[in-house]
Amino acid sequence: MVIDANRDPKIERQRDIAERQVTLFTERYGQVMLDFACHAAFPQMLTTDLVYLLRQLLHEQYGLDLPWSAAPELLLSNLCDTAGHDLYGMSVGIRGVLLAQLVVKFKPERLDELAQWMGEYIQHRLEIDSPGRAKVLGDPSEWTVLACLRNDDRIAQAIKEQLRQLLAETDDPTDRFRLSALVEDHADLLAQRGLQPFKLQDLARKIEQNNWDTSEPEDPIKIIRSIMGLNNFPLLQSKEISYVTISFEQTEIDSGDALYPFEFETVQVDERGDIVYQEQCRVLVFREPLAPEIGLEMVAIPSGKFMMGSPDLEHDRYPDESPEHEVTVQPFFIGKYPITQSQWRVIANTPEIERKLNPEPSHFKGDNRPVEEVSWQEAVEFCQRLSRETKRDYRLPTEAEWEYACRAGTTTPFNFGKTIAGKLANYDSDVTYLQERKVKSKEETTPVGDFPPNAFGLYDLHGNVWEWCLDNWHDNYEGAPTDGSAWLSDNEGARRLLRGGSWYYIPRFCRSATRYFNSPDNRNVIIGFRVVCEIPRT
Repeated sequence: MVIDANRDPKIERQRDIAERQVTLFTERYGQVMLDFACHAAFPQMLTTDLVYLLRQLLHEQYGLDLPWSAAPELLLSNLCDTAGHDLYGMSVGIRGVLLAQLVVKFKPERLDELAQWMGEYIQHRLEIDSPGRAKVLGDPSEWTVLACLRNDDRIAQAIKEQLRQLLAETDDPTDRFRLSALVEDHADLLAQRGLQPFKLQDLARKIEQNNWDTSEPEDPIKIIRSIMGLNNFPLLQSKEISYVTISFEQTEIDSGDALYPFEFETVQVDERGDIVYQEQCRVLVFREPLAPEIGLEMVAIPSGKFMMGSPDLEHDRYPDESPEHEVTVQPFFIGKYPITQSQWRVIANTPEIERKLNPEPSHFKGDNRPVEEVSWQEAVEFCQRLSRETKRDYRLPTEAEWEYACRAGTTTPFNFGKTIAGKLANYDSDVTYLQERKVKSKEETTPVGDFPPNAFGLYDLHGNVWEWCLDNWHDNYEGAPTDGSAWLSDNEGARRLLRGGSWYYIPRFCRSATRYFNSPDNRNVIIGFRVVCEIPRT
């Protein structure tokens, strides 16, 4: 092999890795999404708000046919990593490859157009919506990286002047403190850490010379995490799975088309059921409005691989959980909670498609309790009506999707760890799994969300009610799909899958890998369901 003395082998290797990542992204999501990613590579860092507005700009002004799900798909993809406080970034190599493609396909003038749009975006974020208050008062690091775009400092100066104006007009002590920090830190923050302003002319010259390296001294994700004191705050990553972690204040939304962040705390326990580890997590959620004050919260689940089933040495396992096998799952949205009685009532009162639905089927009454006494057939009817009313594709989860979402990157019997405890789930806690303390069982369903979520932000996956899945029952995993799809049979009346256990069942039945079944027309006080919303493929 001939080595070019003028090329840095380390740079060549980084470029090769970056190009492979971009190729994988294109194969999965298509050319239109690649064009979206090329534009999203322009800012040094991304926020959810910025990505949504960029999608809108490209869709409306440039005619790029991007679905509503393009923004979360990009943020959940292999191209983006997280830097902390609602900040995402791409590695230097990936940005270089994408920007080179941007200039080749859309000409260098697109860079100036994007720079102008970015300046307008930032100033819009700082507009005053009431006397003396800004709509958004972000961190100084956020405004600096977003404004760090042009060869001159006009945008930065304009933002700094607007900050000074807000500072002069506000009387709120907290806002004055934050604004003062923004004004003082804005010009120098990144320069102190080695990030220089993004010079468009230099970038165009580098791309023309096929020199993708932007000469940034360090990955901007690492720099931003350092700026914000997040070096000791772990990114939520596990083997073969990485998922979005973001954090900013939740806002009211009127449309299911908008994602918002959900920040929460998840726990891990030891054999005695004692909490030994707590972690702050953040996920993306959209809210599907169903009726005034009634909505359906859907959590974005990223793609990934996991081992489905249970290992031979897992305590109290069943033979039908074998063989343990690797499954690849595509991104999807799943309900944060099981379907509640209030949500069921709204959809049950819409026109029927194939069968009637009883608006009040549940034995244990309560608007925020999970609906129960619903058959698999009725759950499917609910999904069909929900799809019609919302114009999205709703369905029951596949068995693989359910277990992947339940585990959330864990390999232990429960997503909380090695055992379960009465403070963590609603099940027959008079019976123990390992060394946890016995707790008096509740002997009925409980309102959804009463117990801690898993690391994907999902509640009530262990206990409360069994949850219908799309699949037919099979006695084991011999011949099971490995792509996350439903495993169906030709017999429509064949038994259907149930997952998760219920308030009535002992811990053994509530494990992440436990499988159960029932006839598709069976109703029971221990059975409910949650829904999945498919992400459209381009």
